[in-house]
Amino acid sequence: MSTSRRGFLRGAAVVALGAAGTAALPGTAAEAAGELESAAGLSVARAGGAEPAHLALPRLASAMDGSDVLGGFRTPPAEVLPRVWWHWMNQNITQEGIKADLEWFKRAGIGGMVNFDGAGRVPVVVPNPLPYMSDGWKSAFRYAMQQADRLGLEADVACSPGWSETGGPWVTAEDAMKKYVWTETWVAGGRGQVKLPQPPAVAGQFADSAAASSTPTPLPAFYRDARVFAYRVPNGTQNQAALAPKVFASGLQADPKATPTSNGDQGVPLDVAKLSNASVADAQYLPAAGGAGTWVRFEYQRPVAVTGVTIAAGAAFSGWNDVVEYGPSAQVYSSRDGRQWTLLAQGVYSGVQRTLFVPQTTAKYFKVVFGQSSTAPSSAPIALASLILRTVATVHEFEVKAGFGQTANYYHVATPSQGGGPAVRRSDVVDLTGRMAPDGTLNWRAPGGTWVVVRLGYSLTGHQNGPASTAATGLEVDKLDAGRVRKYLNTYLDMLTDAAGKDLFGRRGLTGLLNDSYEAGYQNWTESLLDEFRKRRGYDPAPHLPVLTGVPVDSAADADKFLWDWRRTLNELLAQNHYQIIPAEAHKRGIQRTYAEAQEDKRGWFGDDMEMRQYADFPMGASGEAFAPGDQSFETYRVDTRGAASVAHIYGRPQAAVEAFTFTPQGFTPKDLKPLADEMLAQGATRFMIHTSVHQPLDRGPGVTLNGIGSFFTRLETWAEVAKPWTTYLSRCSWLLSRGTHVADVAYFYGQEAPATGVWGRTFRQTDQPIGYDYDFVNGTVILNEMSVRDRRIVTRSGQAYALLQLGGDAQRITLAVLRKLAGFVDAGAAIAGPKPLGSPSLADDDAEFQKLATRLWGDGEERDRVVGAGRVFSGVTAAEALAELGVTPDWTFRLDAMDPLTANEPLWLTHRRTDSADIYFIVNRRNVRTTIPLTLRSAGSAVETWDPVSGQTAPITFDATSGATQLTVDLGPADSIFLVVSHGKPGSKTVAVTADRQIGAIAGAWQVDFPADRGAPAKANFAYLRSFTQESDPGIRYFSGTATYSTTFDAPAEWAKLGGRVILDLGEVHDIAQVTINGADAGIAWRAPYRLDITGALRGGRNTLQVKVTNSWFNRLVGDQQPGATPIAYVQPPLKNIAAGTELKPAGLLGPVRIVNRA
Repeated sequence: MSTSRRGFLRGAAVVALGAAGTAALPGTAAEAAGELESAAGLSVARAGGAEPAHLALPRLASAMDGSDVLGGFRTPPAEVLPRVWWHWMNQNITQEGIKADLEWFKRAGIGGMVNFDGAGRVPVVVPNPLPYMSDGWKSAFRYAMQQADRLGLEADVACSPGWSETGGPWVTAEDAMKKYVWTETWVAGGRGQVKLPQPPAVAGQFADSAAASSTPTPLPAFYRDARVFAYRVPNGTQNQAALAPKVFASGLQADPKATPTSNGDQGVPLDVAKLSNASVADAQYLPAAGGAGTWVRFEYQRPVAVTGVTIAAGAAFSGWNDVVEYGPSAQVYSSRDGRQWTLLAQGVYSGVQRTLFVPQTTAKYFKVVFGQSSTAPSSAPIALASLILRTVATVHEFEVKAGFGQTANYYHVATPSQGGGPAVRRSDVVDLTGRMAPDGTLNWRAPGGTWVVVRLGYSLTGHQNGPASTAATGLEVDKLDAGRVRKYLNTYLDMLTDAAGKDLFGRRGLTGLLNDSYEAGYQNWTESLLDEFRKRRGYDPAPHLPVLTGVPVDSAADADKFLWDWRRTLNELLAQNHYQIIPAEAHKRGIQRTYAEAQEDKRGWFGDDMEMRQYADFPMGASGEAFAPGDQSFETYRVDTRGAASVAHIYGRPQAAVEAFTFTPQGFTPKDLKPLADEMLAQGATRFMIHTSVHQPLDRGPGVTLNGIGSFFTRLETWAEVAKPWTTYLSRCSWLLSRGTHVADVAYFYGQEAPATGVWGRTFRQTDQPIGYDYDFVNGTVILNEMSVRDRRIVTRSGQAYALLQLGGDAQRITLAVLRKLAGFVDAGAAIAGPKPLGSPSLADDDAEFQKLATRLWGDGEERDRVVGAGRVFSGVTAAEALAELGVTPDWTFRLDAMDPLTANEPLWLTHRRTDSADIYFIVNRRNVRTTIPLTLRSAGSAVETWDPVSGQTAPITFDATSGATQLTVDLGPADSIFLVVSHGKPGSKTVAVTADRQIGAIAGAWQVDFPADRGAPAKANFAYLRSFTQESDPGIRYFSGTATYSTTFDAPAEWAKLGGRVILDLGEVHDIAQVTINGADAGIAWRAPYRLDITGALRGGRNTLQVKVTNSWFNRLVGDQQPGATPIAYVQPPLKNIAAGTELKPAGLLGPVRIVNRA
């Protein structure tokens, strides 16, 4: 609880600003404002972000640039209003609910909505459910477009039913996502005709691992041949099936629920044929790994040379891998006698199948020991479908490298260059595609030696769009084929046009399209893939195809490089044939805007997030969980938002959007969400897409949810009718941060291995960003296509300019094309900073040329500052040190002792925009305590103002810019934020006198509290003193959620009228939003501390009537409904899983103390 005034900024004096109320305008500005308000009969402000009264506008605010920037700040235009995601859940749709939802959007300051057809645990709650694209659904959709058009709301729709990604029941198997599959047939030299078995036609992630259908209709079987090739292995080599070892396990179960059998150290025999075949679906069940692990022992008739182990144990390839990979472990041992064991290799075997490199070892006995995951131990049995000791050279973890899944960092799982046995020579790879008959008969007489013949084809991944209703669910379209994506999208848009009507599609009504986060799984094949590879990489992939089956060609290093090229080709096709095609086709059809998210969290499924988002009108990031002030969200979400903003800056997009508050479910109110919002704003987000406002078909609250996910931001939220001050705050910040251009001194190149979200993930934090300077992320595509050098600065085609290109993240390996571009930058006068690259990840690049060019730029890599051409190359220094050497002063500085000793965080977030006539700084206090820091800004001008996005007020402050930089002191309340606006002009200085607030009265008497009907509380109660509702014995009050009205009276002594200045009502501690009426006059809404409102214009001498409406969230009522014997009052579908009778309640109501303050 805090009752002290809050100051935002001060030099020799402090400008006192109430975050939920007014700003004290010093000197004549305050007097002029008071005279203006008195003449107009207005209060100073509608606090907490509601519309302020017109104040006397300082000269800077009215003339910042050619547009009405202050007007847009005070009353934000539609372009910067938040949007909401509007999920229609499980066919629960009513026209009455549609109309009520959209009218509330308009009242609440929402600029539009994105429609999703969703599914999940929500039961049918309406009498007449509307299946997707039924006549009733189409009628409701058209009605929604009519209402949006009437209300002036933007209406968008997701790119498919559900939220990911681009799929539906109209996608045929031929047009769906594909993976490559293969079979291997070992052939001795001289053998003629042989029948090659067909690879599996099963829809699933890998081989014959089957995906589950999301509908009653089974997934289709589908297979097509692609290539046939053979490669020679050392003569006499045999595979495990031919060697037929005896295999024993520490235990065996007949099925997952059966009791394990064991036989001590001897073990239980396993079916070696099952372990050795290509199926990953026919499992033998081993007991869960215990303390000593579960083991499988191989006994050969003679010593055998083993080079790797392939494990398939019933798992799945997941997306969003963190920087450190976790999963169950496997250790491989060898023994000469079956008693003394030597550890050969160990690793994680997550995914459908995982192959681990083993140093070539010849022995008669081998053992694989399975261990638990260090992060998610399991008591489930091990579903061991395949366990193959490999006898040919092995590519380490080839499955994830080839795009069936992924690993945390591919550079960390390189195949060892030594000890793996001889790689296949390119000259020993033979293309046999034309020699196979349709029935699989191969007519080829193999030359001398031992050969492995591979029949390579493709089947479906089986991924379906979703989560969507059954009628809206089908296969995901092939993301790598532009023609199929066009076909998909135009079919979808035809359906939507039919539903909305041609008059409400494109120019009116439905006008936008959104790609949500990519969650459609992996794809590593399309029919044109090999041709695309050849065109894009510049060499023929055919001789390297054995690498796709885990066998290196020429060398282990070449195999890993080929697989990097393979993934790079997949990534380019995803970006260009999916993410580029969608906005291009949509715009052709009249759609006005498109949004694109990408990876969102950690390392997403596949693709480079910046590359994927570059084509959208609004590149989009995602936010993490709400956090307490002083902390931050998961690093991956911060990075994702900055990545979206970087795309907007680099490609000249008007705004960067962000999926906001996805992980902030019931119980959160605006004050809880503000720290997360401020973080997103500081990273560059300027269009909030609030997740989520689920369609409410009924009028019972909280109502229908997205399976409990997302913020509860609907018309049935308790604080729905006092939400506008919060959305106005977001809009004001978005408005100012969309003005002018982003000021960043550093282009941060994170490399060509992982997307930006995958470099640090959730495990680590980016620690090498320059303190005191802002930055944009760039990738290889940006460097190659968007950047050049002008006046020693690296500039983009959109006009962004950077003093330094920093090599960070995973930029230790870069392609030769990027290195050449960097050399061109340096020769033209630019500066780069970072360690000398080790080499290229691509097989297409010439290593000798790469090393020669790298040495020209970095020398031996030990020089701190190296002059090359007209530019400079820094190594072994921070970006800030390199900028200092270049004479680029920090954009902002503060005393280093202001660093937070507990978290080592900078105490402030800052970001900077520049217009033709002013510099705009957004400053956020990251701490949950008042923070006072002397601050120096590089921008210097003739005037400086604070612009408060909560109240909408502006005020001049004390500053001194005569030294060429602006010096002032930041004084921010807990988790506070403010804008500093520095006008261009001759640098000057100003001292603004500010007087302290003074308490002149207190309201300490009894209060009457009125409660609404149907919320379980009594109609009214008398409180002798203020306290939280949760302290009451009456369960109706203790668990109350909603708006309670506090009423009292107080006397205003005659001497108050003689004090001058403003009279402020300080409510003290409030949970959570307060709306105040004085003598029947609306004094405004306060939604965050300090809960202060200006009541000067409403105050009377003598007796005054005070009414405070306090609204909390649904949280306490939801807990109350879980109490034994309670009659539920809140209506929520589906029932929430994370709230129980013993869940701790949140403070509720007006706690005070309530004071009267004079601000002179």
